[in-house]
Amino acid sequence: MVTIGQRIAKAARATELADATNIAINDGSAAFQTVFHIHLHVLPRRNGDKLALAKAMVLRRDPDREATGRMLREALARIDTSQ
Repeated sequence: MVTIGQRIAKAARATELADATNIAINDGSAAFQTVFHIHLHVLPRRNGDKLALAKAMVLRRDPDREATGRMLREALARIDTSQ
């Protein structure tokens, strides 16, 4: 799961979606886990975004998930062929 998260983070940084990323697994309600199965968050970060990590885990939503998904799939394809 972490290997896949690293690939997605690399793809996000290869687009205009992110300058960097946070990768997180929230384990338990005190850690802001709201969906009680194991999953990994890859949070795109921008220079100067002033995002508080815990707050973002709950509040931030992608306004155009379809476009973001397309961009990540394209970047993943480029990464896969360049390695």
